[in-house]
Amino acid sequence: MRLSPLPLAQLSLSVALACTAFTACADETTTAATASQPAETTAPAIEVKALRDPAIMPYKQAYEMLTGIQKATQDKVRVIIRVLASGTRQQIPDLQIRLESNENRWPVPVSDKGIIDVPVIAKAYAEGAEFVTNQKKGSLGADLTLVPVLPPDGFSAAQIRDSLDAGRTALREMVPWYYRIFISNPKGVAVCYDNPHQQIVLRGQQERVVAATEARKNPYGSKWFCGNFIARELENEQILPAAGYHLLYL
Repeated sequence: MRLSPLPLAQLSLSVALACTAFTACADETTTAATASQPAETTAPAIEVKALRDPAIMPYKQAYEMLTGIQKATQDKVRVIIRVLASGTRQQIPDLQIRLESNENRWPVPVSDKGIIDVPVIAKAYAEGAEFVTNQKKGSLGADLTLVPVLPPDGFSAAQIRDSLDAGRTALREMVPWYYRIFISNPKGVAVCYDNPHQQIVLRGQQERVVAATEARKNPYGSKWFCGNFIARELENEQILPAAGYHLLYL
């Protein structure tokens, strides 16, 4: 599931919440307050500002969302957040982000695809820490994606149903309203690969094979090739994907 700006073509809160497998992303709508960088710091010099933005949400909301989803879904749902340029939706070279309070600062790792690893730190939450960045105010947006977490060696139709219930719980109870208004409840799970030549075995009273050939955008800005599974269409089957698969909500 993935959140993106209107029009919803594909949603990586990709909030991939999406039009099909993802949901919606929002650009910055709230003015951020500028803070002064501590003189004693040895960290790289960057423009320090709190990004009070529905895309990069205030850390208080991010912390409560991440910890709430983890607890409410019993680790059955994972959140992927990708930071992009707000206007072009392109990746940002040399993007730097950190958490900063009046007392402390913490790094926020950014991958080469723009995926940020938001640290879940109770001390930062208690100190009112905010995200700061080296980019100009108003220049950032983010895609937020909820993805299912299922056993790596295969899973049952019942586990897919449990995962869908967890995804709906995460949306209903934990995702901020300005993402949630764009999101449809997940109705299935896509099992995906980096190339279009994989097959997924379903084993029940009889064995059948589903080709992973449907192209879908993924939370990392590229595409995967997927086989789709709608919960109501599955019987008491075991889904046995080949190694190296990825999951998306439908």
